[in-house]
Amino acid sequence: MPTRAYKLYTTTAGNNAATLVVAANSRIRAISWDLIAINGANVTGGETVQLCINMGSSSIGTNNTSGFDLSSCTVTNNVASSVASAQKTIAGLDIPLKAGDQLCLNTTTSGGNAETSRAYTCHVYVEQA
Repeated sequence: MPTRAYKLYTTTAGNNAATLVVAANSRIRAISWDLIAINGANVTGGETVQLCINMGSSSIGTNNTSGFDLSSCTVTNNVASSVASAQKTIAGLDIPLKAGDQLCLNTTTSGGNAETSRAYTCHVYVEQA
């Protein structure tokens, strides 16, 4: 079966920071995160980025959601005027997707302030049926 990488990328925070519509029935086999955050003067804190199916708002800290929360990754930067990064890969997955499902990135501030600027990338590796 052919494998395809969906890429979600954002430099903004909030709900639906990045979205894409799945083109064909497939199965998620791996998810890879690469988060970079820059804090300005007097700014500390972090953000959690969440990958969801058919859920356009963050469910971090919430139970019984209408969509499906696949994965999340947090970048924490507790030093003002600095850069922080986080990388994470989750392999060995077998999560079905239907054509028309929407993958969404949502972000939530986690302690302190949101970063001054950010570059968040999530690769979703799928095997097409």
